[in-house]
Amino acid sequence: MKKALICISLSIAILIAFSVAWLYSDRSRPVIFSFSPDPAMVRPRNYCLLNPFRDKSPEIIAEKHLEALRKGDVESIRPFLHYDEDDQEHVRHILDNEKKYPIRSWRIGERQDRPGETELMFWVTRGGGYSKYFGEEEVRLWIKQSGSGWSLNSYDAIY
Repeated sequence: MKKALICISLSIAILIAFSVAWLYSDRSRPVIFSFSPDPAMVRPRNYCLLNPFRDKSPEIIAEKHLEALRKGDVESIRPFLHYDEDDQEHVRHILDNEKKYPIRSWRIGERQDRPGETELMFWVTRGGGYSKYFGEEEVRLWIKQSGSGWSLNSYDAIY
């Protein structure tokens, strides 16, 4: 019995060590696994299992801006709303909706990394009664890397 317990413990320890080594060696792949409980939806609410060894710098920048929005600083995203000069109506629409339905919480739903840039999609819950009726909705942030580090390049949201 004691020998079996030692064998099982050793097997678990080896499995854990192998898993950690694999995750660390594959840290350039931030999303390990993504799934949706209801993939038949038009826009399925997916969940991601993220690599704990990934570069979190783009996420830190994105969450800094989401935190500012949660605190009511909607003007902080105005420079990152990239639309034609003729489409200022859309910019006002986003800013007005961010005021009306402020972000309360978020979770990463998707992350796509390309050389020098990362696109992050968050599922957010909103105040103002929005999430009560519509549940989570998506927000996308495009983060670019430059010589000075990572910075927000573009923001978009669905209401």
